[in-house]
Amino acid sequence: MRILDLVIRDNVNTLIVVEVTATGSANAETAKQKHYLDWTKTQRETWRYPILLAMEAKKEYEKFQFVSRPHLCIGLRKMVQGTDTGEHRVLTSMVLAFVGAVEQNILRFPSADAPVHSNPLWPEAASHIENSLNWRL
Repeated sequence: MRILDLVIRDNVNTLIVVEVTATGSANAETAKQKHYLDWTKTQRETWRYPILLAMEAKKEYEKFQFVSRPHLCIGLRKMVQGTDTGEHRVLTSMVLAFVGAVEQNILRFPSADAPVHSNPLWPEAASHIENSLNWRL
């Protein structure tokens, strides 16, 4: 039995399906995307967005739009900028905790207390954070 990793529906007319791979798409089992795409066509929503979340991709897989993990993290950071007050404070905290977990555990960026000289990913992490400040949705 094949099960999508994430299905998001709004109360209007939008369906977002996300297939997550732990590796680059070249090493992932991408044949199942055809089955998932066929499933989305049977759903009631007019707007359907199939997404493949991976480290990298060389091509489109059965109409699934590739989104890299760094791009997702930058987009989520940008999305919550300025929403840390009032009723959105808990949601903002949860989104940033998720982003931090992805950045540290999957992208392998160093933690804030790691010495700069001890981790070769510090420049990459700094560039990633800088991109999140300049990136446009």
